[in-house]
Amino acid sequence: MLRSLAALSIAFVAVSGSAQTGATGHWNGTYTFSVQLSSCSNKTFTTSGNASMTLLQTGTSISGRLDLENFLSFGNSCTPANAELTTAVVGSVNGSAISWTVPNGSAGDQFSGTIDANTIAAQWTDAAGATGSLTFTRTAGDGPGADLTGAWSGNYSFTDRCSNGKTQTYSGAMTLALAQSGGNAGGVMTMQGVPLYDQNCSKITTLDMALAVGGTLSGSTFNGGVFDPSGSFEFPIRATVANASMDGTVTGASATNTTGTFKLTQSSTTPPAADLGGTYEGSYTETDNESFKCLNIGSLTYSGDASLAVAQAGSAASGWLTLHDALDVSSDVFGNCIVVGVGDQVLPVYGAITGSTLTLHPPIGNGAVFTFTFGGDTVNGTLQNSLGDFAVVQVTRTASASPTVINSFAASPAAVVPGQPATLSWSTSNATSVSIDNNVGAQPASGSVTVFPTQTTVYTLTASGASGTETARVTVTVFQPGPKRRIVRP
Repeated sequence: MLRSLAALSIAFVAVSGSAQTGATGHWNGTYTFSVQLSSCSNKTFTTSGNASMTLLQTGTSISGRLDLENFLSFGNSCTPANAELTTAVVGSVNGSAISWTVPNGSAGDQFSGTIDANTIAAQWTDAAGATGSLTFTRTAGDGPGADLTGAWSGNYSFTDRCSNGKTQTYSGAMTLALAQSGGNAGGVMTMQGVPLYDQNCSKITTLDMALAVGGTLSGSTFNGGVFDPSGSFEFPIRATVANASMDGTVTGASATNTTGTFKLTQSSTTPPAADLGGTYEGSYTETDNESFKCLNIGSLTYSGDASLAVAQAGSAASGWLTLHDALDVSSDVFGNCIVVGVGDQVLPVYGAITGSTLTLHPPIGNGAVFTFTFGGDTVNGTLQNSLGDFAVVQVTRTASASPTVINSFAASPAAVVPGQPATLSWSTSNATSVSIDNNVGAQPASGSVTVFPTQTTVYTLTASGASGTETARVTVTVFQPGPKRRIVRP
């Protein structure tokens, strides 16, 4: 594999911690976990606790951050301690099936289950034979309390606490571009001046990053998470929205999480461009120069399937590229190099899209350069570094990131007497099918229909699209006429 590319998942010290429209939103629940360790006389360890997960769905792909409280941390002994576990996750949604993994994780964690409206139930396994389960519910949010859709800009001030106890404080410009559907919102956050540390918490350089954002709006409060899908940087956010202003805080449960504040002002209410976003599938071919350390290998060429997920919000993009069935070299017991499989290699894709091109210079040395050129539903990419490692990627979009949205659903008049008509009118975006219950049936994406209710009726409009399903309701009240009075003449 491209050595400089693979190193990105560990290059950062872990100091930071649209659905139905799909899975976008903030989820809370519980987990259980059990593992038997041969290194501890086959003793079985179990734990359980609260769990939370923030997800952003782009096309059929999902990314986010998973937090588990009271999790077992073994260190170098068989007497585990309890600590918070925070990790990035990537995966996909296919109908009611949902699955995710920990990108570039050595434990081989696999999560799979079902998503049904605002409920997720999943099973958990890993390479050590551990088993577990998780259940989540999503607060639907009440959307009308505020509208997050549009562009926001301002500044942030954060403090990172490293594992050795040292802290680093930094600040800079921040932008946020969101698209809201119902009570859930997702998009991209950009941050200037994000520090990159070494293992001693000494700053190496600063970065300009584009990070995925997902969360749930309840009243005027937005709860969610910000994350690099490759797993190098993430933190929770909580913000109060009022009068086109957003005041936010970052407070992680772990002592090594990022803390701080940010303040943004809404500069536009126009939905950010997302025409390039979505899920792409295709293939890659990679050639690595191994001659500098493995004379018996020389040049290593391999290929496989590739997946790209892109969350676009205006000119900013954040996502990840997965190279399946990647290879690397390793020394055998005789000191020779052998080719070994390393599974899926997850690489970050973030930055600004200029025209139709996104160019990324990852901060991992060796002159690594990623270039992605978008053309219609096809992306052509190259990944290379100064060591002579080179990969070519070509993927085609299989699902758009555009969320299914019900813009309006109303009845006129809202109150009638039996036999009087009422008109139901609606407007949707990115819906492939629309239907109304109570025998109204299938309808166009936007339009109107006349109904003749004989009693008070709640009509539910269901709009479905590539990103999920939305529902909206409207009530037509029917007043029953009172008895006619008989006039008695004197």
